[in-house]
Amino acid sequence: MKKMSIQALDDEQLLKDLKQLIEKEKEKVSQSQIITTLKNKDSIFKKDITSQLESLQQQDQQDIQQSFDILKDIQMEKNLISQLTGVIQEIQKCAQKDENYKNQINFTKEIQELIDQAKKYQCQLHLFDQAITVYQQHIQKIEYIQENIQIKSKDQAVKSEQLKSQYSKLSNILNEYKKIFDNNSTEFKKFCNIQQMELEIIKLTETNKNIEIEKNNVINSMEDSFKQKLSDLNSKLEQKEKELQNMKEQYQLAIQDNINLKKQYEQDQITMIKKFEDDCNRLLFYSIEKKVKQDFNENLTQLQQALIKLDQIEKVKIEQEKQNKLELEKIQQYNKSLSFSNTYKHNNCSVSEAGKILECSGGNWIYCLCEQAIPKTGKIQFAFQIISGSSFMIGIGFREIMQKNNYLNCYQVGYGTYLIQYNGQTYSHHNKDIHGKQLSFQFTTNDIIIIEVCIEHKYIKWIRQNNGQATFVLDIDTSQQLYPCVGSLSNCKIKILDNVPFL
Repeated sequence: MKKMSIQALDDEQLLKDLKQLIEKEKEKVSQSQIITTLKNKDSIFKKDITSQLESLQQQDQQDIQQSFDILKDIQMEKNLISQLTGVIQEIQKCAQKDENYKNQINFTKEIQELIDQAKKYQCQLHLFDQAITVYQQHIQKIEYIQENIQIKSKDQAVKSEQLKSQYSKLSNILNEYKKIFDNNSTEFKKFCNIQQMELEIIKLTETNKNIEIEKNNVINSMEDSFKQKLSDLNSKLEQKEKELQNMKEQYQLAIQDNINLKKQYEQDQITMIKKFEDDCNRLLFYSIEKKVKQDFNENLTQLQQALIKLDQIEKVKIEQEKQNKLELEKIQQYNKSLSFSNTYKHNNCSVSEAGKILECSGGNWIYCLCEQAIPKTGKIQFAFQIISGSSFMIGIGFREIMQKNNYLNCYQVGYGTYLIQYNGQTYSHHNKDIHGKQLSFQFTTNDIIIIEVCIEHKYIKWIRQNNGQATFVLDIDTSQQLYPCVGSLSNCKIKILDNVPFL
């Protein structure tokens, strides 16, 4: 608008025109933004389309290349099959001149079957389930034909060199065909391998299940056996506890008897003294009062001395009873822990039942020591029972010396043992005078032999349990640690008793 025309307008008209101009400018700006946005979206869309087209083009090129490769391999298979057909025809021509014509006809038929299968395989490649079967048959046929070619190539009956050359050519073609065939059939081969692995996994699963069942059965059997043994041990323990309680009661009765005897003796002494005093009082009336008093004093002194001695005897008796009780507990504890050694024995000795049973076999005198040494203080007792056998020795020995002699023929002088033999012969490590002499008692199967040893007093004593008079004592050398031991000449079985029987 021109300047004059603007001035000529009134205010209302001018305001109206300004609003119209502002609205037009807004519309221009809005349209410009819309156009810019559309251009941007169009540019992005073009880029996406271009990217997708390039990706599709690459995929198409890859698919085309793969198709070319497959067609190329299939064409190579067809070429090899054609070569096989040509070779078969040549073999048929050559075979007509060969002496084994009938065999060659069968062989060419087999080759022809291979060719037919190859063609069938190419036709049915897309049918997976059928192709798997054909694939497996085809592999077997190829391997069979290859083996047959090797046999015929080495067959001396084939005289034609030309025929042998055709066999060699046929073998090369088959090898080349099999190589390409394997490359083209990797998925079938993987599938067959997976099937085989699945069958093996099923077998392994079944085997594992059977092993688990067998393991559970063994565990249940062992649990039942352990429960039975535990029950037996509890029964034996209850029996031993009853026996010990009975012994305690008897011991208490004996103590009470001694107390009663002591009280009776003291009462008798008091009565005697009172009587004596009464007698003395009566004698006072006589002229010999001095003599009576003197006698009384002497008797009283003797009586007091007798009472003192009685008290000493009683103390010694009580102390002896305590000592006997301690020794009995020591013997019981030693016997419960005593066991045959699995280490210090001859190889033909077998230990079982927690070391309580020994079994020996062989034709020489062989020996087995116990695991626990004989205590160096106090008196100790232990017992062996002859379960079976006929030739055995029982006693004690030096472990180091017997070990040096391999626990063989250790009854000889200087071989570290103190033994008695079943026939009564005795053997001493250091005393030649009694060695091998029949000085002891005899014993046999089922007999129980109790052995008493005191290191402090240097002796060993053998006692036969069913005859307290059957005893024998030897002096022993205590310069080394001694151990209980047994020996055997032939098959025998000997048991260590947990408790020493009362004689």
